[in-house]
Amino acid sequence: MSSSKESWNIYTIWIGLYLLATALSFDAQTVFSFQSYAISFFDAHSMLGTVTTIQNIVYAVGKAPVARFADLYGRLLSFAVFTVIITIGFIILASSPNAMTFSAGQISYTLGQVGLQFMETIFIADTTSLENRTLGNAMLMSPFLFTTWLGSIIVAKLVPDHWRLGYAMWAVIVPLISLPLLIALWRKSRETMVTTPKRRTTPRSFKAMISRFDAIGLSLFTGGLTLILIPISVSARYIDRWTSPSVLAMLITGIVSVIAFPIYELHMAKHPVLSFQLAKSTSVAASCGVSFCVFCSFYIYQPYFFSYLLVAQNFAVEAANNITLAQTFTSTIVGLVVGFAAKRTGRFKKFALMGGVMKILGGILMLSFRKVTSSTVQLVIAQMVMGMGVGGIMTTNLTGLQATVPRQDVAAATALQATLSSVGGAVGDAISGAIWSHQLPPLLTKYLPAESRHLVPKIRDSILVALSYPPGSPERVAIAKAYDEVMHMMLIVSLVVACFPFFLLMLVQNVDLIEADKLDADSNVVDIVRREYEPLLDGEPRRRGSDSESSRSDGSLMEYGGGNERMDRALRRGLE
Repeated sequence: MSSSKESWNIYTIWIGLYLLATALSFDAQTVFSFQSYAISFFDAHSMLGTVTTIQNIVYAVGKAPVARFADLYGRLLSFAVFTVIITIGFIILASSPNAMTFSAGQISYTLGQVGLQFMETIFIADTTSLENRTLGNAMLMSPFLFTTWLGSIIVAKLVPDHWRLGYAMWAVIVPLISLPLLIALWRKSRETMVTTPKRRTTPRSFKAMISRFDAIGLSLFTGGLTLILIPISVSARYIDRWTSPSVLAMLITGIVSVIAFPIYELHMAKHPVLSFQLAKSTSVAASCGVSFCVFCSFYIYQPYFFSYLLVAQNFAVEAANNITLAQTFTSTIVGLVVGFAAKRTGRFKKFALMGGVMKILGGILMLSFRKVTSSTVQLVIAQMVMGMGVGGIMTTNLTGLQATVPRQDVAAATALQATLSSVGGAVGDAISGAIWSHQLPPLLTKYLPAESRHLVPKIRDSILVALSYPPGSPERVAIAKAYDEVMHMMLIVSLVVACFPFFLLMLVQNVDLIEADKLDADSNVVDIVRREYEPLLDGEPRRRGSDSESSRSDGSLMEYGGGNERMDRALRRGLE
């Protein structure tokens, strides 16, 4: 009866988790499209790349603290806190009076989103075997199969005039939809309190708190990324651009901070926020490199792709949103197929390599079909081929990473890869913003009729102004041509970056997932939940050996048994 009750509790948690994943998927389909109109409302459309850069910086620096927070305070409190944070973000976005407040709302929204999504990823790693992990990761992506198309309908109804309502509705929906998960976790924690003695693991002082969250390391990391990437994306607004003293000062300080960060983490931090020592493994380093390049390639063109479809291709809002999301939809389907295939065969690398090829092919098609005269079918096919590549790479790359490290390092390795993914996205956003802000104004000046050239700043800063000119008018034709040439530049850079994942994937170890699970005494999911997961639900991680604060310093959420022997034997079989 006890085993049956435990299984039922885990099922209810999974149901709550899936509901939350559905809500987060749904809001992602709409929020990204609302951004273009909101930023244009504040006459700051050319700053869209900067706003998305800030978002990805938050994604990058937020994941490791999320892991540390969950390690110290448990799953229940973590999910609750990040639900509150994302709700506050929605409220700020809906009520923002200017671009600065809107950016602050984006930071709160992104921090809450990254916290909830990363907790979902770790939950899957906690409660699934390697054989099922690719499928588990794909399952939480499956809501995109239906939210993609529903999101487009909502966007079309709310823009351009009611984008604030779009943010406000999520401020109500997300906390409500998270209640089943929070209630299930609370019930589980109450049951655990009866059977598991509670031990104090939280820091006892403010100084200890600073140490455990590695405040110095986080400051170096956040400051370095911000001071390098933001100037790159906004430098066009300075008269002397790269020679501006303020830009140079930020770049130099940022570079020094980024260099100092890994040195501090490896040699000085008592509780390093990222486990750089894991990157000494060629397979781990290659896997992180793959994630970096995939995200960087995507975000080099993605921030302005929706605006390009509206202005240059003359698509309606719903059609433009559907084309933009076709890649996500396809990657979700491919991820599910690859998940089942990896479960059946125990192999993941061949699927990842095929994804690398499709990613490159998709980039070539996007470059070829990026013309004002291109048909809707051509653009959708290009997006879908790119989605096949992303789905093949990302669902297997995470499993491959987790299969090549000992169990006690799974969470730390996951945090490292997730952080590098977001850094790649931030770099891509900065490149996107730099290309757009540097190249669009002179092209508009070149192509616009002489009597309209004084409107270049307004056209640059608002798609609403660009869309105010009817299709076929001299101004609209000129604007479309300028948009088209800028997008061409972005896609060339994106394609170059997209070539790297295929070669990096060759360096990832080809572990046999089925064999690895057979050799792992902790692979049974119910046993993992009973012995490892339950104690975390009341906020007290289980430690093997010492209970001292120094027993773990990498921010991982759980401690596992086992070592490298199971991975070595599985690797030998994978190479057969």
